[in-house]
Amino acid sequence: MEPELIRAEITGVSGGLYSWEERTTDYTTGADAVPASGRKGTTSLNPAVEINGTAVPTGTKVWLRRRGYVGGGMRWEFQYEPGGGTPFVPTAADARLSVSANLTLNVGGQDIPGVSITLPATGLYFVYGRLTCQARASALTFSQMDLSARIGTGAGTGSDIGGTVSLMHMIQQTGVYYTHTTYMGTYYSGAASAVLRLQLLINTTAGTLDFCSAQAAGYGGTSIGYIRLS
Repeated sequence: MEPELIRAEITGVSGGLYSWEERTTDYTTGADAVPASGRKGTTSLNPAVEINGTAVPTGTKVWLRRRGYVGGGMRWEFQYEPGGGTPFVPTAADARLSVSANLTLNVGGQDIPGVSITLPATGLYFVYGRLTCQARASALTFSQMDLSARIGTGAGTGSDIGGTVSLMHMIQQTGVYYTHTTYMGTYYSGAASAVLRLQLLINTTAGTLDFCSAQAAGYGGTSIGYIRLS
């Protein structure tokens, strides 16, 4: 006896009746295969119908079941349920500091010039940053001076979105150049056109900086970027 269900590929249509050919699976590769002596139907002999009257593209794979005999010939039926919506494709972008940039000294917080990104759409993002900074202090009020970095919204002091990361925790001598690279990242649910910036915060009470610079790619690089997750 024939099996109740036949896996088939739609090959054509005329007047709401579909032609079809049986398909099976190559269990070595997982690909579709045409079985030897496979069953088939044309739009006039053993045709198939979509039970809701939905238009079905040629090449669609369906499961057929016996509908009954019409005019002495078998007729088959199936239900077509196309996938909805457009599949999401993750996107990524970044902004890199192309040349080293000297920074304003002894401020509560400032943007790293030229290192910001604009979100293309509302969604969930993984946002990451890298800051390589070189600094030198001419005076220390305490035994050490701290510099920190963050990813933020809003210019200048702005708003922190993922926590402040210590960049230079141990400036302990005056007149000495300190260079350090810090990596950071956070998840962020953002709106379209939101601007995220890489920002530097300097402890203004710990002493006096006479030099501070965000370094470009040749020094390890300063950049901010995102991967859009949804």
